[in-house]
Amino acid sequence: WGSAVPTSGVAGCREARAGRAFLETWWSRLCTRGMPHRPPDFVAVAAAVGAVRPVRVGYGRDLPVWQSPCGSAAWLSFAELCQAPLSAEDFSALCAAFPHILLEGVPRLRGAAGASAARRFTLFLDCCYEHGTLLVATFAAEGPEDVMDLSAEADVGAGGGRSMQEVSFAVARAASRLPEMQTQ
Repeated sequence: WGSAVPTSGVAGCREARAGRAFLETWWSRLCTRGMPHRPPDFVAVAAAVGAVRPVRVGYGRDLPVWQSPCGSAAWLSFAELCQAPLSAEDFSALCAAFPHILLEGVPRLRGAAGASAARRFTLFLDCCYEHGTLLVATFAAEGPEDVMDLSAEADVGAGGGRSMQEVSFAVARAASRLPEMQTQ
């Protein structure tokens, strides 16, 4: 997983203990950009700044999102994003509103139990890719190729209103976009 400061792509950390510190460091980088002088404790200071403010998403709804003071970054948990009833329109609105999104706690997505969250995660990745959004995330997976085993999604896909061919294409697209978006 990459560690540079790109403007778009995916940067990730898989170590659970280091994950929170990894996101806090990124948050502080994003919150202190352009500051002529950074205090010695700027990581701790910047990690504490921000506020939960509503973001207008699909169908005129508002989603409460932890935002940086300048409004260019959002910090969400995987559960808030992919285990909630959100749609592609919601993800597109988030990516349009924030050029940087920090996502905490992406699990390894396996089996039929994770199919709904996996579908939302693939939609979210599509929106990040299309909007050029920088996704900074903590993952339980070993690397991009280990994040999703969506064969279960392909098995239940037609029940979600999509054909087996559509689901297979979405699975292949998501699997290829993670490494493609990965930073160096």
